[in-house]
Amino acid sequence: MAQIDHKQPTTTFDLTLRAACNEQTIQSISNAFTSLSGPYYGIEGDLLGISDKEFAALCHARLATSSGLSGRFSKGDPILCASPDELANFVVVPHTDALPRASRGSSGGSPDARSPLTATDEDLLSQYNHGMCIGYAETAVDNRPDIPISLSAEQLTHHVMRAATTGGGKTTAMINDTLSAYESFDGPIFVFDKKGGSMADQYKRAHFKKFGNLDDVVHITVPGPNDEVLAFPYFDIRPQLAAGVSRTVAVQEKIDRYNELLVYVLGREMADQAFVAQEILNSLIKAMFDPVHGQDAWPISDLLTAAMDMQKLGSMNEETKAQGKLPPVSDATLHRTLQRHVDADRQRFMTSIDAVMNRITKLAERSFIWRILNFVPEWDEENGHYAHQSPMFDIQDILASKRVVLIDTGDLRPASSNLFTFMLLDYIWSGARLRHRLGKTPPVSDGYVINLIIDEAAPLLQSELVRDDMIPDGREFGLALEVIVHFAEQVKSDALDVSSYKEILRNINTKLIGKLAVDEELVMTLFHEGIEDEELVDRITSLPRGEWVAQLPDTGFMTDVPELVTLLPVGIPAGHRDSDDPVNEDSVSPYGDSFGGIDAKKTRQTRDDYCLIPGSNTDPSAEQLSASHTGSGVDATDSNVHHNDVSGSGPDSDSEPEEDVWESRRNVATQVGTQPANGGDQNGPSRPVTRPADDLTDDFGSRRAASEGIGGAQAESPAERGGEDSVSNLEDRINDFLYNGADPTTTGETATAVAQGGVEGDTTRADGAGAATENPSDADHADRHDTWVGGVGSGIDENLTVQERQFLAAVVTTVNGRHPKFDMLDTMKPINSHFSEVDPDRLIDLGYLEKVTENLRVYYTVTEDGQRACGARVAFGEDQGDVNEKTYHKVMVEALARTLANDETSHYFVKRYTPIFGTDVKPDVVAYKDDKPAVIGEAIWNVRHEHIVKHYEDFNRFDVEKKIWVVPNLSEAWNIARALANAGLIDELPAKRRGRSHGELTESIWGPDGEWEFVSAANLLDDLE
Repeated sequence: MAQIDHKQPTTTFDLTLRAACNEQTIQSISNAFTSLSGPYYGIEGDLLGISDKEFAALCHARLATSSGLSGRFSKGDPILCASPDELANFVVVPHTDALPRASRGSSGGSPDARSPLTATDEDLLSQYNHGMCIGYAETAVDNRPDIPISLSAEQLTHHVMRAATTGGGKTTAMINDTLSAYESFDGPIFVFDKKGGSMADQYKRAHFKKFGNLDDVVHITVPGPNDEVLAFPYFDIRPQLAAGVSRTVAVQEKIDRYNELLVYVLGREMADQAFVAQEILNSLIKAMFDPVHGQDAWPISDLLTAAMDMQKLGSMNEETKAQGKLPPVSDATLHRTLQRHVDADRQRFMTSIDAVMNRITKLAERSFIWRILNFVPEWDEENGHYAHQSPMFDIQDILASKRVVLIDTGDLRPASSNLFTFMLLDYIWSGARLRHRLGKTPPVSDGYVINLIIDEAAPLLQSELVRDDMIPDGREFGLALEVIVHFAEQVKSDALDVSSYKEILRNINTKLIGKLAVDEELVMTLFHEGIEDEELVDRITSLPRGEWVAQLPDTGFMTDVPELVTLLPVGIPAGHRDSDDPVNEDSVSPYGDSFGGIDAKKTRQTRDDYCLIPGSNTDPSAEQLSASHTGSGVDATDSNVHHNDVSGSGPDSDSEPEEDVWESRRNVATQVGTQPANGGDQNGPSRPVTRPADDLTDDFGSRRAASEGIGGAQAESPAERGGEDSVSNLEDRINDFLYNGADPTTTGETATAVAQGGVEGDTTRADGAGAATENPSDADHADRHDTWVGGVGSGIDENLTVQERQFLAAVVTTVNGRHPKFDMLDTMKPINSHFSEVDPDRLIDLGYLEKVTENLRVYYTVTEDGQRACGARVAFGEDQGDVNEKTYHKVMVEALARTLANDETSHYFVKRYTPIFGTDVKPDVVAYKDDKPAVIGEAIWNVRHEHIVKHYEDFNRFDVEKKIWVVPNLSEAWNIARALANAGLIDELPAKRRGRSHGELTESIWGPDGEWEFVSAANLLDDLE
């Protein structure tokens, strides 16, 4: 009875218990049962009267031994008569889970794990009554209807995740969600289908059945049957400038997105290498956007041309070298940065510039991507938007509509599919932010939402664009994501990527979990009061296919979050081929139009309005050219047909004139892919399309430099020349060295790009970042970089074990923020544990490693000699770090930067190690709001007083909301206070009793509302963790 008292009432019922005995005993039984009444039920006894006949019948009643209980009820008689002995045998029956395994099947019951999670508060669930219907919550009583659950536009902007194994109903759910969202909201819906099945076609049939037309449906196959692809710009900052975004911010965003784009082309590990090549490429992109000499929009072919012109400057042939040039720029610092690379060691420069071109031409291997990157639409300068033109997938027109855009990339390999999806998501995200900036985004309270439904979304969730921008910030711009994965843990970039995974789970409020194996992190984010974790896991793994366990979002600010409920799926929609009322080609709408006719018309319209079509509105594809050559009797495989072939030179390439070689390289820009759609001059008539061969360039060394000579030079040594076998797999060997333990030094191959970094003019910081030298000379920079000339083995200490070199390289990669497993802000003990055979003390004794422990966290700094010994380079420069910066100083800087970036109320744009716009002052961190500096931060660690004073005076030149000193401990804060007091910059040094915490010391010096503030690095790290 105590257990009954603790149960919530879900069902009411009447129980009749009849007893036959003398009158006195009957009254005692009645009183006994009455006392058992509880808060949710009542038991009342009543004397029915005296009947000798009925008394005798009850006393002599027995259960039929032949047929048991079923025999007693076979005639529909609801009365069960039993003697006291018989009653004791079956009135107390344990639940199914408590029965022995052999008895469960015959009991007719189901285990608790297979019973639905029914709502305890049906009134709360009834509030989910408008918006996109996602399913039906099961009720506790069979005869009570299930509760339809719909999500409002505001709830959708907190995002949705569906996770289930194959066959779990994800595709049908995508169709139903899209139909419901289209019916319920304003705003566009983008559906990304990567399976290549019939989802898009079945959606169109369901849409046609439900709404009678396909007017708002845009179906795009990537690439299309004739290699057509969406026409949208990439290297174009004109919309941002027209909306008032500063050029610096707009250009840097393009650079960051292009670098992330390369991850899908080169792979994460390879993209994170070749730091010097990346620096050159970033500088070239900045030069292309130069406000005086550059353009606000340009095709990628122009970027390749600029890289080729720069490469000529490294030729040993004087005539060819004279033809080389740097792109003209108005920024003297940018010009010096580019010139410094040209003035460096020739072999190193040629290696780096080849890696630059590889990072451009690799995109040409996917011709449809190359066509997009070369598309430059016309711009209406007077009205500040794109001119009305075809083809053009103008995102602003789409965002102002109610269209359903079906993107089908199922014919592509996963890497290519993710690459295109990333580019389009970037375009959508940029358009949504600009629309909001211009005040054109309706509030979600009015039912406007930009819905993105992404199938196979795990690789995209690992990108910074989706993980760090769209998911946490999308709500502000009316953007909602529904991400669909096979299992939630897929979103981890690796097994140790727990923090990012947890962050994603926290930011996605609606989780619909189908039958799958769940992980601990996911279970921890599900609200399941009264259900043990193990029981919840059992329930999920035993779900029937098609059912979901749903964690629903709250219904508003400061409202309750419902407990987990079991959702039954929305049925297969009418019109679907598997429905009871399918649509076929001849099905007719209420307006008399057939589905087949409307679908064909919409397909033609979509191609004409939105797509680049080879041979029609852009240059012919390689297949079209090949067919035309074959039709004219020309052998398309004859190497004499194309004098401008760029697939690389063979052993006899020395016989080709130097200028022809360079001209052929330049023509890569105009041969591969498409030309700008605005009809700009592209260096003469159309030439045959050829694709750069895989061995054109390499991120770790020049495959062509030795065989071709780069201007006629002959290879002088095996290390400089290299053989085909040793060079072609150099990238794999480097990755094997860093992560798998293979030692590349035995090959003698060059890979200098891994071991270079820095920009001209970087100064060594005196705030704990490095040595106390203000301005190292260019000669010093040259000396430092000269030590990096040569291959992977030229500077590596042969006395180190492979694991020791791997350990040092892993520390460097972590400090650069590019290691797939470790985060710089975390203690570095796990790195040491990963390389269990490495003794850090030995590396410290060798001068290769430094160790510091702050707030129980261990951090390693790989010294200059250590970087040389392992062949990996700590990056420095804008947004990367200071020269010779210690790791813990970098940790303090990064902790503040991430904290400001995570501020959901201020929405800062955060820059690191970058001068404040228009000045020579370069704080560690600057947070911008509305293109103006709002917060300045400086990390201070073991700093001389004169440098503290200089920072204080420099930063006081700016009127900002807050200026922050990040310190490792309170002692360092007092050190800053003493330095300022000695210089007369504060009135007096406060008494010790008034500065027992960072907050107290801040208030004692600058008051409660002062501009300056001390912040503990340990507190920042704890909060981030």
